Order: sequence, then structure tokens, then C-alpha cells
Amino acid sequence: LHTRWFIEACEREAKMNPVLLELAKLDFNRVQIIYQRELKEVSRWWSNLGLAQNLPFSRDRLVENYFWTVGWVFEPQFGRCRELHTKANCLITTIDDVYDVYGTMDELKLFTDAVDRTSFKEAMCLNLSSAACMRPVYRSMQLVSISSD
Repeated sequence: LHTRWFIEACEREAKMNPVLLELAKLDFNRVQIIYQRELKEVSRWWSNLGLAQNLPFSRDRLVENYFWTVGWVFEPQFGRCRELHTKANCLITTIDDVYDVYGTMDELKLFTDAVDRTSFKEAMCLNLSSAACMRPVYRSMQLVSISSD
């Protein structure tokens, strides 16, 4: 948003350099395309996880999490970092909702133990919502581990 404001302010300047202004506009548009592509990719990931459908009590905050990440990792070359942080934040938000909204103390203790040990088998003994939450968390942890090798 600040970039757009600066571009518009430069357009009003009498002594502005038209070449620099054109480069600024091109760079702005290029970065916006990168952000849109990344948001489309994490949206596909989020939809494929099915957490929003399987856990209707949880918040669906994908776009909010993405823009929060863009706020501190805005450089276009750090797309992988934005992707991983957005995914982690979405999973954290969902887990937070399981703890705050849905789970009983006994269920949450079992869920916490399963997450601590990254034991998918233990998580399958939990109630449906906790198991539905653990499955994508476990799968995402595996994918991040594989992609970082």
C-alpha cells in the first residue's frame, strides 16, 4: 500500500524522473504477480487439507496469515519462506482453535502428547476433530522435512 502511495505521489511531482517512475510501476506489478501466485498456491494447499470443512469451528484465516507474513518477509525472492510461514500459521491457528473451542482437558492432553511425540498412531485414538487436525499437521511436518533436505 505504501508503494502505491509513493508512486502516486511521484506522479504529481514536477521534477520526477519518468524512467524511474516506470521502473517503480513495473517492479510493483511484478511483485504483486508474485504475491498472487503464492497466495494461489497456499490456497490450493489449504483447500486440499480440508481443515476448514472437517473442523467447522476453526477459523479460516489463510489470507490473513499470508498478509501477516508478507508484512515482515516482503522481499520477492523469499517466497518459500512466506509459503512455509503461512502454512505454519494456518496450522497453528487451527490447533489453537482445537484447544480453545473444542477439546476437553483429557482430549487435549492426549493431543498434546501425540504432537510432542509426532505420533500419528496415537492421534488416531483421539476424537474425530483432534484426529482430523493431527492428520494434516503430521503430513505438513513430513512435507516440510522432506523439502528442507
